[in-house]
Amino acid sequence: MEQRLTIITLGVSDLIKSERFYSNQLGWIKSDQSNDSIVFYNLNGFQLALYQVDKLAEDAYLVYSKHDFKGFTLAYNTRSEKEVDLLFEELLKKGVEIIKRPEKVFWGGYSGYFADPDKNLWEVAYNPYLPLDKNGNTIDSESIKICTADLDDLDEILGLQKECYIQEAEIYNDFTIPPLTQDINSLRIEWQNGIVVKAEKNGQIIGSVRAELVDNICKIGKLIVKPDFQNQGIGKILMTEIEKLFDNCSIYELFTGDKSEKNLILYRKLGYIDFKTEQIDDNLKLIYLQKRNNAVA
Repeated sequence: MEQRLTIITLGVSDLIKSERFYSNQLGWIKSDQSNDSIVFYNLNGFQLALYQVDKLAEDAYLVYSKHDFKGFTLAYNTRSEKEVDLLFEELLKKGVEIIKRPEKVFWGGYSGYFADPDKNLWEVAYNPYLPLDKNGNTIDSESIKICTADLDDLDEILGLQKECYIQEAEIYNDFTIPPLTQDINSLRIEWQNGIVVKAEKNGQIIGSVRAELVDNICKIGKLIVKPDFQNQGIGKILMTEIEKLFDNCSIYELFTGDKSEKNLILYRKLGYIDFKTEQIDDNLKLIYLQKRNNAVA
């Protein structure tokens, strides 16, 4: 278990009153992740959350009592469900008290709880909606704007695409791959026929993905993130956004090269399953992946 913290959740008796205290009296700004049930504040690399105290106890399968429940939990977030399971296996072997074994939870994540000798509760969770950087710190996603790209953005996106695909070209020792040779006119046609999404930080485009609906299949392509911003969850955020924009399709589909291990790991974590391969030449085999849209299944 890495020596870090992701979220401190305070169990509060009156969520509205507590939110007013932190927002109005302390002057803190709520995260966009906040809703009527829970409030988040981004701090320096981790988050503070406010949650109704009885519901917080219930989340750990405890009955709320001022004597038995201390009114707060500490959270350690992982990068996958598998990592949660592996950590709990390690904790069990070391004799740590498990309060709640890992399971799927209502908000879309996967988590369990353990206790230290003084019964302070730790939640170990995988949250697909909360990106972490390479050091395990939470990313202030509010400083990154995700939206559809305009025509005027395409030149910058094409330049970023060629910067990002140099890495792919080096893997395959082929600098004539289509993403490096695509011209602006071709990109404009893709923009007209589908949707191009961009990730923007401080006025600079740092990521993009595009998709087109063909026979009720959302065909996703050219997921790119500026090298300095990779491994921070931005690719996952872009994928989530493009899927939302095509939430009426029956299937999401994409492809990548068989040597593009990072791409394959990301797509499979997001629920995509290999369904066919295509041998392009002796050096390149494409792997096609699909994910069913359960919302319309």
